[in-house]
Amino acid sequence: IRNNDSAASLQLIIERRDNSDSTRKVETHSFLLDNISKETWLVSSHIEQLHDIYQHQNQQSLATVACQLTEESGQFRCQPLNEGSVFCFLPLSVPSTGLPVHVSANFAVMSNRSGIWTSTSSSSPSDSREWWNLKLMEVVIPKAYC
Repeated sequence: IRNNDSAASLQLIIERRDNSDSTRKVETHSFLLDNISKETWLVSSHIEQLHDIYQHQNQQSLATVACQLTEESGQFRCQPLNEGSVFCFLPLSVPSTGLPVHVSANFAVMSNRSGIWTSTSSSSPSDSREWWNLKLMEVVIPKAYC
């Protein structure tokens, strides 16, 4: 989309899929507003069917990580974030991912969206929400990150 009057433009989105493991790599290049701002992000997603041991059914998981890129001498490099944010379609009230990227996944969230369901009393999950989030963090998010 280009608008010559206000110099706003939306440039290019490149999507690649790897059929072997359902990994999707998306590169978004330069949306420019009034010739002031230009950002380039590398976005990587992974979709996987997980078998929920509590509900005895398969469910589709989705995780996406995003890293802002900087260009130096024609090469792009990931600009590590000080504090990556956590999203479940919208931002969550979670302090940080502990990773240098933003993470979005279809987490089981608390009703007030203050966080995700996690096991607080033991090392093993006690219900399907805790199990789901554990599998997202141990299996699906790492595949999107790589």
